[in-house]
Amino acid sequence: VNLSPRSIEASDFDQLMLLVQREFDLPHPELDRWETVRSNYFEALDSLRTQVDKLDGSGPSERALKEASAEAIDRITDWWAVELAARPFKKTDPRKADEIYRRGLEALPTSEKLLNNYALFLDEVVGDTDRAEEYFTRAIDAAPENVTCLANYAAFVHEVRRDADRAEALFTQALVLEPEHAGTLWRFARFLRRTGGDLARAERMHRRAVELGPEDPRSLSALAFFLTHARQDYDAAED
Repeated sequence: VNLSPRSIEASDFDQLMLLVQREFDLPHPELDRWETVRSNYFEALDSLRTQVDKLDGSGPSERALKEASAEAIDRITDWWAVELAARPFKKTDPRKADEIYRRGLEALPTSEKLLNNYALFLDEVVGDTDRAEEYFTRAIDAAPENVTCLANYAAFVHEVRRDADRAEALFTQALVLEPEHAGTLWRFARFLRRTGGDLARAERMHRRAVELGPEDPRSLSALAFFLTHARQDYDAAED
């Protein structure tokens, strides 16, 4: 039975929008200038899929939501399709996640975002640091000006390869390309604290990262950690 959004009940607005998208064959966002909005959209879609997957599917509304969720994922035609397909298996079945990534990269061999995410998966989940470095470098080769790829590789070079000089050069390269990139700022600041670098500069970077992304929990927690452990300013850390 093909149920329309008007004929069933959804428990919240996001679920209703999922059904509306299916009913009217609405496309996913595609324009590059909406990349931030688009990323948030797909993060919300992934969260919604997790909620829908927990439904038992006993009633027509729940079955329709499950079908709409599956179709929404199937209609994604870029690297996000691979990422969303792999994500549920990263902790429960890493081999399956690895297979999904590899199949995705066969179709999208120059997607720097997919290469970067696969590198992170190989490093953080699989523990295969040599393969991780291969894919970090492939991501940078594919997009030399992608500051997220540069910053992630810089962190890897420092934390795994223990090469502080090379890591600092990569962080600096990323900030030259995009001085106001919050993710690079707090990662570089963390690097400076860990290596005994310029703490005043590190604090400025941490605070600027929070100004650029005041709701980003990573920037906020990084600043709080810095204030607690580098400055012993416990009151400011709690704020």
